[in-house]
Amino acid sequence: MENSNSQKATNLINLSDARIQKLIRQANSHSGYEREAALRELKRIGSPQLLPTLIRRMNDWVKPVAALASDALISLLQSENQAYIIEMLPEILHLEKCDRRDHRPITSAVISYLLEMSQRDSLISAISHKNQRISWIAFRLCKEHQLLPLKNLLLLAIACANINVIRNAADFIEKLEIADFLALAPLLIRHKCNAIASRSIKQLNLIAPLEIAKVSMDLLFSPDHKVRAIAKDHISAQAGDALIIYRRSLIDTNMPLYKRRIALIAIHETCGEESAPDLTEATTHVEPSIRAVAISRLVPMIGDSGRSVALNGIRDESPSVARAAALAFVKQGHQLSVEELLQLEHTSRATNRFEIVMFLAKKGNKWNHIQLLLELIIKKPDQAVAIQQATGQWITNFNLRQTQPTKDQVKAITGAHSRCENILNKQLWDGLKFIVKYIGL
Repeated sequence: MENSNSQKATNLINLSDARIQKLIRQANSHSGYEREAALRELKRIGSPQLLPTLIRRMNDWVKPVAALASDALISLLQSENQAYIIEMLPEILHLEKCDRRDHRPITSAVISYLLEMSQRDSLISAISHKNQRISWIAFRLCKEHQLLPLKNLLLLAIACANINVIRNAADFIEKLEIADFLALAPLLIRHKCNAIASRSIKQLNLIAPLEIAKVSMDLLFSPDHKVRAIAKDHISAQAGDALIIYRRSLIDTNMPLYKRRIALIAIHETCGEESAPDLTEATTHVEPSIRAVAISRLVPMIGDSGRSVALNGIRDESPSVARAAALAFVKQGHQLSVEELLQLEHTSRATNRFEIVMFLAKKGNKWNHIQLLLELIIKKPDQAVAIQQATGQWITNFNLRQTQPTKDQVKAITGAHSRCENILNKQLWDGLKFIVKYIGL
């Protein structure tokens, strides 16, 4: 068990023992009489290793069985069993969502047991549990019942691996005493979780702005745009120019890549539409992540001209750039014809070009989408499984009342369908046959 300081249970059993296995099977029998008899014996044995079986039977539809399971669990609420109880906390508290009967008295008894002075250390230690559900429950109970000073609970939370706990603990930052916050500030403002770091920086800027001024150069490259704004204000107050710093950083190959990427984002934030030349130049940058940022921000800025920029990005050899360009293309409402989609699948250099083309087709005209799928079934036999799955989804989502196809689309779909007779599986063929017949009327 996780908590090495807790007492070891003295009533452990061998779960592989034939007698124990028989009792567990009987506890899950279809016969209520057998379950009741098994629960009486399991209660008498009283081992914490039987908790999974007891919890399952606590929601039994036979009241005597559920009552026996509840009594057995209550009898296990002893100091030596604390580690076992904590391990089963998610399952125990889940009983509150089971509405066959009211389990709140049991869950309240378990929580009260864990809040006892003799059990608190185990509960506090469980914040660092590798099981994130247990970690979250332990954190929530410690927070709700104020088992620790806020400073100590915050330190425990930010040291654990559960991101939900860490983000929730960010709410403590503004509630700390000023002395406690200033003592923790050097650790908090550099925490890897942005929720902790950004809120700590904002709080420190209110309490001790001179401390922020000392680290404003580093904060210029924070992932949080509000933190960057604070840093830019301090740089300006020191007669510096954040924009010049960002532009120099963008071309500095010794600068970490994430900082160069943030520099480009910050240039766009600072200059707005006037950053178009910077973004245009960055679309050909050697680093894919910077190209992706440039395209995703430039395309919505330059209107109709953004269509060609996005298409160039979709043809990029980098999967991440192609994905970012496709998203920008769709967000601006652009669409491609079947011929353009087929050409794109042929000319794109990205390894994920097939997925990109399928994404663009799905987001475009629904009749072009099915025509493309039928064409690809013939031309891309190596992708047969993915294409047939997409075809099945199209048929499932087909709506007779939506926009009808043009005469050219009817002709193209009917012709492509006839060429796929021996390629499509029978279910898809029959499904499409009905649709083709309908649109051909």
